[in-house]
Amino acid sequence: MTTQRISRLARAASRLALGALLLAPAALLLAPSAAPASPRGDRLDRQVEMFEGLIDQVLVDSPNFLVRDRDAAHGWYRDDTGAVFTFRTSLVNGRDDDGWHVFNWFGDHGVTVRTRDGDRVSRKEWKKGLIEDQEDEYKDGKDELVQALMDFGPALTALADDESIEIRADLRDAEYFRENDMRRLTLKVKMSDLRSFDAGRLSEDELRRRVEIEES
Repeated sequence: MTTQRISRLARAASRLALGALLLAPAALLLAPSAAPASPRGDRLDRQVEMFEGLIDQVLVDSPNFLVRDRDAAHGWYRDDTGAVFTFRTSLVNGRDDDGWHVFNWFGDHGVTVRTRDGDRVSRKEWKKGLIEDQEDEYKDGKDELVQALMDFGPALTALADDESIEIRADLRDAEYFRENDMRRLTLKVKMSDLRSFDAGRLSEDELRRRVEIEES
């Protein structure tokens, strides 16, 4: 390699180095600064995780809702709105194909059903009783969730008063849900109402009325 070419390469390298030094301060100004971790954010994450575990335990122990495993609930914080928790569920008295009955091609309209007690009834009569039982379970399950909000909701101290706790349940695999075209249950309550209840400024009946319940 000639001396002249080496000299050109050296000058080019020097210009690149100088340019990098000149651009470095500008890059630092333009780059987003790394914000320190928010103490509220850390505390909120822990509280959301705690509440998620409490909902899991409510669902596992529930005589009404049926979930597939112990980690059914998933929670997160939604900016300026509050904490959201979701899970998928059926009912304990669950599906119409749970193996507790046997179809027989005789009887009313060609089909009868043997119940858990061994009685033989028409499928229409059996289905009506199943839906009534599932309706009771569903109502009691909703009450369990409202009770969980009242009992554990105030522990989410990192949420602001104008934020909310929202529980969303995806409803599946129950005749009652199919008959009523129901796929989603949502319960939502403001932290300010939970704190008023926790402090004794709001009655249980009034708090229950303030829990927004939407079914779709």
